[in-house]
Amino acid sequence: MTASTGLAAAALQGTTVHAFFGIKDGRYGNEDIAAKIQNDIDFKAVKDRILRTDTLIIDEISMLSQKIFHQIDFICRKIHGKPQPFGGAQMILVVDLIRAIHEVSRGMHCSVETETLMKSLGRHLPSEMHPLKIFARNYDVARVNSECLLQMTGNMKAYVGTDTGDMEVLSQCTAPKQLYLKDGAPIILTVNISNTIVNGMRGTVQDMQPNYITVKFESVNKPIDIHPYTFSVFSPEKGKDIAWRKQLPVQLGFALTVHKAQGMTIDCLEVDCRHMFIPGQLGVAIGRARSKEGLRVIHFKPECIQPQSAEIDEFYHTISIPLDDNLQCCKRVVQTENETMQSEEGEECTQAKTDMLHTALEYQEIESDAEMAHFMEILEEQEAYETQGKIKEAGFCPADILDSCKLASAITPEQKNLNEEIIILASHSKSVEIFLCEIHSVIKKKFEELVQSSNIENRNFTMFYKAFHDFMKSEQYHHHVQRLFFTSNVSQSQYRLAYELAEKIRSHVVEAATKAIKSKALEKSKATKKTFTESPAGRATQRYIAGWVVHSLRKQKMKAVYDNLYKASSTQTVKVYHTQVEILETFTALSGDTHPQQASMREINRKNNVRKSLCNVTDQVFSLFIKIDKAIRKLETKENIGIYGQNLYKFICDSVNTDMSLKVLWEDLLPLEVDAECAEKLRGEIILKYVKMSCAQFRKEYKRTLGIKKKEAHRKEIKMKPSRKQGQEVAEKSKTNKLPYNTSDTEAPAGPSMPPTTKTQKRKQSGSGKSKGKGKKRKDVNYPCGDCFLECIDMCVCCDSCDLWYHYHCLGIAENDEALKKDQWFCPTCL
Repeated sequence: MTASTGLAAAALQGTTVHAFFGIKDGRYGNEDIAAKIQNDIDFKAVKDRILRTDTLIIDEISMLSQKIFHQIDFICRKIHGKPQPFGGAQMILVVDLIRAIHEVSRGMHCSVETETLMKSLGRHLPSEMHPLKIFARNYDVARVNSECLLQMTGNMKAYVGTDTGDMEVLSQCTAPKQLYLKDGAPIILTVNISNTIVNGMRGTVQDMQPNYITVKFESVNKPIDIHPYTFSVFSPEKGKDIAWRKQLPVQLGFALTVHKAQGMTIDCLEVDCRHMFIPGQLGVAIGRARSKEGLRVIHFKPECIQPQSAEIDEFYHTISIPLDDNLQCCKRVVQTENETMQSEEGEECTQAKTDMLHTALEYQEIESDAEMAHFMEILEEQEAYETQGKIKEAGFCPADILDSCKLASAITPEQKNLNEEIIILASHSKSVEIFLCEIHSVIKKKFEELVQSSNIENRNFTMFYKAFHDFMKSEQYHHHVQRLFFTSNVSQSQYRLAYELAEKIRSHVVEAATKAIKSKALEKSKATKKTFTESPAGRATQRYIAGWVVHSLRKQKMKAVYDNLYKASSTQTVKVYHTQVEILETFTALSGDTHPQQASMREINRKNNVRKSLCNVTDQVFSLFIKIDKAIRKLETKENIGIYGQNLYKFICDSVNTDMSLKVLWEDLLPLEVDAECAEKLRGEIILKYVKMSCAQFRKEYKRTLGIKKKEAHRKEIKMKPSRKQGQEVAEKSKTNKLPYNTSDTEAPAGPSMPPTTKTQKRKQSGSGKSKGKGKKRKDVNYPCGDCFLECIDMCVCCDSCDLWYHYHCLGIAENDEALKKDQWFCPTCL
């Protein structure tokens, strides 16, 4: 018996799925973990467990990830050596059977009874009860834990973790850098310490010492000392741990995520239904309650229920084997129509199986003779195939393409096999040339049919990519691959290499074909102000930008909340930022908040990925952004540039902020009883962010019409600038030699090549006062400020992303601003 968490497994007196199959934290790929189980002596116990297991029970299956579930299937097939699902082993997957929880977990259409029940559970629990709160996001858990800890009496102690290794990846570590605790604070264990003290156990802090804490767990009779535990960050590329953090393996337990709470049975519970992002997640959260009396469900909407995938829904409706009274149905294995039904005790092979075996052996001999004739046919075709003319016309080099597929550092067996296949192919250049020419011919023809023969739109490219992948699955492609490797039994590594080669050709075709399209589009771009095409793509662009503004501001406010947690002096600050986060979250659309047939929504859904990660706004919020955009476009003119110059974006912001019609629309969007001052400040930030984005686009188009472009000569000049240290060395040397050069009469001798420009060379200040002149001293090339369009001479900075210059005062940056001292600096548009 297994479960998806240590706590659930302990309740069953079993083990976790991860421990049973030896997959630990899921760090290994399918092939790697299967090879370790089969060959590594350290995994012998895992292999023995799998081989002697006929039936495996997995509790809390709804919270097991798809990746781990597929990995279990792969491991069982490999170890048992059988092609049947899970290697022929029987799997019993356990879920909650209460009707309401079952409907919510399955993502079914919410019945009237279930919806009524969920809404009735929104009542307040008795005041003497202190419910454990469950959220979908870590952000809500961190905020509530901080708020509850600060409300407790007593001294708060901070435990600071000790870090070693690669510091850049420690942000992925599950343990926090600083852990705040108080005596009497509820905590939850985050690792397995022993067979009885396991991950997910709840307890209370009884004593805090400098290097450890004493915790009284609910299910253990005596207090337990918890010492620091070493958490690690694993690198799949290097195949080892690369960073470590030593920290107490606990976290505050006033609130938990759904994932952390799975396997628990809780007497008093409050579930927040917002932000559920995984099918079955809400059902797991509600299923933690021992009874309805101790359960409160808040913010429930039928839209909160995430539907399961079509495959799972189909599985639920599939007719199963009829149930036998003696339960012998569980002992049967469903096989193909050419085979028979047999029990686990095993029976003699049927005559059908024997006939199939003889047929297979005979086919192998026939295939061997046919394969030899097939190779001779390929060789004859290659002799008559002319490639040089086709390669020259296509404009690619087969040797370079093949070499680009080679991995610089092959670690896994698959990567090593790939490099070996490349070495073998390099000695058969003719077959590679034929393969690339044939693939190029097919892909180019499909591109011309689907893209260049019609309007250049995203959907045409989508159709082309679909046609390309359909070709990759065709018999025609399979035949080309067989000819490339001189075999009818192509291995996985050979297919992978062929796919890489085909991908390179596809990229070459698209790049060559779109180069002319892009240059033609640039010539036609003469507009002096930003406009959106009145089309589904244009509306979708507006909707996407609106979602980007909401998402980026929400992310910024959440970070501000995180930065001020566990600070008693910042309680009001956290409250303000969180209020703004909640306002922005009301702007984000759930599945039922937008009409799926709207033109903008069709385009957004087409661009979205499987996880639906694009932030989409509601229709009402979208209408507000459309009006904001129209108001901005009316003010983005050449005349206003001449009038307002560097203050153009401020003028636009002031004008849009004072537009009463927009203010009325904004107030209609706000939830009831929201702080007016907080909401008004957020409105200004939304308008400012949208205006800056819009002005950045307008600036680019305006510069294009004026022909202001960065010259390659200037870029080269920047790269040749010496560093400060090299400049000082040259100056000292010239003083010693006393050989001054007049640049107007005599040309200075050529010096050594200089390294590329550093970050300090992108800062420019005036040389007066205490300021030290830094960086680029330009001679005759000046550029406009990316904000005011006036010339940048001094007191300015260049963005490391878009290479645009800005005056300090245009962005409100002080000369001694800490951001200028960092290795990289980015403008507000690129942030």
